Amino acid sequence: ENPKAGNYDDLMLIVCKRLAG
Repeated sequence: ENPKAGNYDDLMLIVCKRLAG
């Protein structure tokens, strides 16, 4: 797997949390 995939998932999780407030 691409090592960046894990970082991307973590990033999206943070973004979703920020959007959720």
